[in-house]
Amino acid sequence: MLATVIAAATIAHGRQPDFSWARALTWQAGVWASWAPVGLLLWVVLLRPWSWPRIAVAVFALGWASVPAHAVWAAWLDLTFSGARAGLDVTALERGPVDMLAFTALAAALFGQVQRRRARIEARRADDLLRQLTAPPSEPTGPPTLLVAVGRRKLVAPLDQIERIEAAGNYAEVFWNGHEGLIRATLDDLTQALKVEGFVRAHRSLIVNLGHVREMRGGADGRAELVMTSGTAVGVGRRFREDVIRRLGRT
Repeated sequence: MLATVIAAATIAHGRQPDFSWARALTWQAGVWASWAPVGLLLWVVLLRPWSWPRIAVAVFALGWASVPAHAVWAAWLDLTFSGARAGLDVTALERGPVDMLAFTALAAALFGQVQRRRARIEARRADDLLRQLTAPPSEPTGPPTLLVAVGRRKLVAPLDQIERIEAAGNYAEVFWNGHEGLIRATLDDLTQALKVEGFVRAHRSLIVNLGHVREMRGGADGRAELVMTSGTAVGVGRRFREDVIRRLGRT
């Protein structure tokens, strides 16, 4: 933003040499620094744990409100500092396209920052999960478990009781012993961490516990499904079928 203020002040000073640098800088700082509260509101919106359609609506509403308001503010500053005789409405309309581009650039830059921040957080969570699942115990403990969120509670799910794990957006849904709950992890991370515990990827959105597979059914069209001990039938993806058969034959 500082570079933008300096560049805009340089242009203003060049167009009106009688302007002092201090006056030009004050003018442009007032124009561009006023985007700071808009950027703060955008940051808050983008960090909310909402669905992307809801975030898009919120960003659009914020732009719809802030762009005209900023255009009027910037037009008033332009008229105040430049001494032009054009009306406020005409000057605001002229500022509109510039402010629309400025809002779009600000939203895109903050969106990129939020995505990088979320990626770092997810990477740390995945690393923590892998360390918890693969680290050798320092002392004798019970069977390995996962800590699963069920509503506001955290329940301990022994791995040998978990029947399957399904993708659920940024979470994974765990089914075990008549319960179901969520864990903050991706199926890719869970597949690697639970492979040695007898779990196998059966679909891009599904991991199953081989110890809970009661039957495998196959059709002439190449499709297959697994019948779990709970009676639930789940589909097997084509690219995972051979690995599932191989792992089942080894158990």
